[in-house]
Amino acid sequence: MVRITDPFLSPTAMTAAGADGFTEDESGFTALLVDVCGPAKAISQEAAEIARRMRRSTPRLDECVSPEIASMAERVWWPAKLIDTALPSFIAPIKPRWSTELFDVPAMLVPRGDVLGIGREHAYYRSSGHRGESVPARILWHVSEGTSGQQGKMVIGCSRLDEVAIDDPDTLFS
Repeated sequence: MVRITDPFLSPTAMTAAGADGFTEDESGFTALLVDVCGPAKAISQEAAEIARRMRRSTPRLDECVSPEIASMAERVWWPAKLIDTALPSFIAPIKPRWSTELFDVPAMLVPRGDVLGIGREHAYYRSSGHRGESVPARILWHVSEGTSGQQGKMVIGCSRLDEVAIDDPDTLFS
């Protein structure tokens, strides 16, 4: 679990904590960290066990949950990934130049800055036209160049897809 005990959180920080699954009690804000990638029932059981130790309860999930519920569960129980629900996943190619900046894969010889990699919102640009993306969903980042195997041509990260917008790059960037 992660606990925020600062008694002077700003309203913005409290709102952000709530959106990320933190719940408030007398000791501050607390969130569960469910480090499981598996069926919804297994993740739900692990979350329930963590919550029980904190004298709390959690909802029970199964493979029939909607994509919206599955996405929210993955958000509030991060880094959990539910593999048997209707939450779609899309593979997005990323060139090594950008994967190094975002994920440090392939690793750089010199340390990279943290600001980009820990950013909460990013835009993925691709050619125009609808490709069937739906919201909510996951984006699996696939390094599109390099040698196969370690540090090349592999899935290296997972993001939440919260919105699909089609417009010119300058408008989207701003």
